Amino acid sequence: MKRYIFVAFTALTFLFFGFQTAFCQVTDPRGNAAPSEALPEDLEDLDVKDYFIALEAEPIGLIQTVTGHVVVLHEKTNQAYFAAQGDTVFQHDALFTLEESRCRVRFISEDVITMGKDARIEIEELVDDHELQKKKSNFSMARGKAMFYVVRLFRHKNVSASVKTKTAVAKIRGTKFGVEVRKASGRLAQSKPLYIADASDSGLFYLAQANNDTETVVHGFEGIVDVLSTIDKIIQTVTKGQSLLMTMIGAGVPQPTDPAAAQQFMEETEAPPPGEAPAEEKKKAVEKEAAAPATTDTIYTVDTVDTTEVTQDQTAISVEEAAPTTEIRPTEHYGYFSSMLTNTSNSLLKDVYASSERQDFDSSEVEATGIAVTTGYMRANPDSGFSSPYLTEVDVGVGAGPTNSGALDLSYTISHTELGYNAYQEWGYWTMTAKPVEIDGTNYYVDNKGYYIMGDYTPDAAVPGVSGTYSGNAWGTYWSLAGGTDMTGTFSCSVNGAAGTVTNFDLDLAGGVHTATIDGNGTFIAGTSDFSLQGATYEIDGSTATSGALAGGLYGPNGEYIGGAGGIYYDPTLGYAGDEVGVDLLFQGSQ
Repeated sequence: MKRYIFVAFTALTFLFFGFQTAFCQVTDPRGNAAPSEALPEDLEDLDVKDYFIALEAEPIGLIQTVTGHVVVLHEKTNQAYFAAQGDTVFQHDALFTLEESRCRVRFISEDVITMGKDARIEIEELVDDHELQKKKSNFSMARGKAMFYVVRLFRHKNVSASVKTKTAVAKIRGTKFGVEVRKASGRLAQSKPLYIADASDSGLFYLAQANNDTETVVHGFEGIVDVLSTIDKIIQTVTKGQSLLMTMIGAGVPQPTDPAAAQQFMEETEAPPPGEAPAEEKKKAVEKEAAAPATTDTIYTVDTVDTTEVTQDQTAISVEEAAPTTEIRPTEHYGYFSSMLTNTSNSLLKDVYASSERQDFDSSEVEATGIAVTTGYMRANPDSGFSSPYLTEVDVGVGAGPTNSGALDLSYTISHTELGYNAYQEWGYWTMTAKPVEIDGTNYYVDNKGYYIMGDYTPDAAVPGVSGTYSGNAWGTYWSLAGGTDMTGTFSCSVNGAAGTVTNFDLDLAGGVHTATIDGNGTFIAGTSDFSLQGATYEIDGSTATSGALAGGLYGPNGEYIGGAGGIYYDPTLGYAGDEVGVDLLFQGSQ
């Protein structure tokens, strides 16, 4: 494994006395100690030194910025000291910010954490493995506010990290998100928080329950976050510009971020890299420059993550030059989609639609087939990978008169939102509510979320060599006249490409008071990486559904990923209008 090199005072010291000698203990007081009464309760019994304390452990980062008082606790030795800019951070260190204090830490993985006042974060594990092209971070957070920046680099194909708190388990895919741990307010989780303040191989962050005296708020800034409540087992998805409260009652509902509250959170966790002015000072400098006559002076610019090398008096970390962070996305767009159609004349669900086989989203037409009425279909022009899509035709399958809308024009536009992507897949949801589709005098809307996944499918010749267990996330919508109830969950399955089978497919969704499950086996279409389930069991709210369908495929040159779409339809009275319910869904994962 290729490792980062930690340089000591001199090369001779390193060569003759070994790695641990390079981190000799400095005992000269720094003059930045805080009075004992200012220490938090969990540090009161420790003799916090006013100098750096060396540790015989692997260095994994540097403290770039200290404002006020920051304490580092070596949990292995139970030694603590007041930190200063440039101090080395080790595995299993705990970081404490006191009142009116800030801290910025940059790790060898090039990820960054900035901490606000009165916060505590423990570094449980941090690994940057160049040979395997993966990095992993596991943190726990007991209190306070912190911003996490996850840097995506070409050298990392698999990036995961974890942040544990006391009230939730979250999976976060993104590059920038905030976490706040605070004392429980006693409010119901389903109510709106007091304030509403984002990596899939881009990052995994877990928030786990320990007890019920605190609550966690996840703030989405870049990317998306799937948050599981350990109390009621409900998963909610937080996107950019949303926040979610997780309490001892259970999962809350994602709420739009109040811009003022988001700005406040960023200001309260801001800790710029060395030599860089705080955002407020930068703003003033820019305003002053704008008002002044034109000059050649430099104007401050705000960078999300600093990637410059920092050197301390005890040691320096030699960090490889960061590769460009250009997004790596699929070059083709083959995949699947699902949707539901609302009959506005009687305010009921008309049908659920799902692609029965792989579609080309770079073509002028993709299709999903009706689940309740298999002669029905829905077609759309994705316009080269959903760049400017619109609905082109809807057929409801049965009726006293015409069942087809005929060709629709460009005014039936589709709005879509991306949920995530990797090098070989893109996935998200879509709606079309601006204009009703008229069929035989009845108006229909696509006003509940539909789902899509597309990308570079696995070459057919490579499928026989693919074998293993896949798992990942699932999203869905439970139909309602009000626009549906969001559902999230997980799935898993086993693939045997040589045999052409998909076995033990298990998908579970939950949202609000509703659940949906799919269990069964499938087969690949001969000579392709495209599969569908046969004879599967589909359930909605614990009842066996009237009909269901699911199709998907493998993605990546060697089947690195899997994904697809499907739907479930349930009519308990088999024809009595008013009881129909449905769920459309998406699943995505990897080995």
